[in-house]
Amino acid sequence: MSLGILALAEGSVRRGERRGIDYVRLTAPQRAFTELDVREAYWIDGNALGKSYTAAWEAIAYLLHRHPTKRKRGGGPATGLVTGYSYEQMLPLMEKLWALAPREELAANVGFEEGRGFTGKPPRLVFKNRSRIVFATYKAGSRRAAGGQYDFVICDEPPPKEILGEARARILRKRGWLRILMTPVPDMPDQTAVKQAIASGLAHRHTVGLTEASCWPAGYPAPWHTQAEIDEYAEGLLPAEREMRLRGSLEPVVTGRWVHAYRVDLHLRTVPLRELRGWTLTLGVDHGTTGRKQAAVLSAASPGQLVGARGERRPRVAFLAEAVSVGYSTPEDDARGIRRMLDRLGLLPEHIDRAVGDIPTVSTKRDIVKSNAALQAALEAEYGRPVGLRIATVDKGRGSLTDGARTLNTLFTRGDATVDPSCEELSASFLQFDGTRDHPLKDVFDAGRYSGVTGVGGPLPPALVAHY
Repeated sequence: MSLGILALAEGSVRRGERRGIDYVRLTAPQRAFTELDVREAYWIDGNALGKSYTAAWEAIAYLLHRHPTKRKRGGGPATGLVTGYSYEQMLPLMEKLWALAPREELAANVGFEEGRGFTGKPPRLVFKNRSRIVFATYKAGSRRAAGGQYDFVICDEPPPKEILGEARARILRKRGWLRILMTPVPDMPDQTAVKQAIASGLAHRHTVGLTEASCWPAGYPAPWHTQAEIDEYAEGLLPAEREMRLRGSLEPVVTGRWVHAYRVDLHLRTVPLRELRGWTLTLGVDHGTTGRKQAAVLSAASPGQLVGARGERRPRVAFLAEAVSVGYSTPEDDARGIRRMLDRLGLLPEHIDRAVGDIPTVSTKRDIVKSNAALQAALEAEYGRPVGLRIATVDKGRGSLTDGARTLNTLFTRGDATVDPSCEELSASFLQFDGTRDHPLKDVFDAGRYSGVTGVGGPLPPALVAHY
């Protein structure tokens, strides 16, 4: 498998050759995107096709007046705006811009910090010819965009409606161009504005699909991802996101169970605790007041080892036990259930390395408040002593459900996860949960993913990463 042109570009910079852009060999889909003679174009496609790399190359080529098909009217310095949800989210694009920028053509005040991106307030990339890119988040982007006129705007992920409107206005005077890069995901924000622009003919949609051919740069001896690697990646995806991450579909397909890789005959087995020495014990808790709504799952996870050509993490997790309510329960009932679960394994709360729980829930009918703090207090009352167990609140940001489910599916696909036969409710949730919010086993599923995903160090990224 190819190491990718980006690796060559970065290597050239380290060797002092300083002209990473000269190493570029684009794929046919990348080249076609750069040659589009339209004001507004969206590359809506699967992962690992090099969308952001293409945008980085096109931006630098335009700023340095080297673009083969786009020329600034009247010559002179050009100005671009790159914007996204956050600087952290834009960092991969910044890294590609930095790798490709000829060092001898940079202005003296340009700075770049690894892991943080370009320096300055706002961050900027400036060349000696006075051409530049400024960076802004969507939160500040509307104000930033309103303050200037640009030759181009690149949106790294689809913008909110108001940002899209400002971007269009800011390229109008200079007759500039707007490019949006996006891989749809099930939990993405509302895409009404993007869909309307495409349907009305205002924007051109560029979509090719993830295949070996679309990952093969012209004149290069091999693709950066083979079809076998793509097929393996597709197997680990959730049904709801498969068409989105492979072919850029704007609509999720909510059908079938999410953790489709889980098989009772392969993954349901007991792993003795003596085989888990050195593994991390993690408790995951989902709060609720009715039957099956309060659930706790205990898992053990190995340190994640880096393996494979892409350096992916390969942690392992063993789901050991569960405590699920059968009816209305109080925090005291929940604490007793967790104690019985630990007693069966010969464990104490002090043996648990980390614990995460859901946000609080309240039953006005029963006047019951379920929370991490209430459960901690109930556990200490149950044991009659401080137990030294702090239950942290789990991160439930946008996409956390999808990311967690994909991580579980990846673990089972690789054969890196097991479920103890005593975890009947958890096993059923892996066999039945279909992504719907009102599924009767969602709470048990959530407790399992809180435990397993936290145990392995966070969500595992999609298996494929574009080399450029």
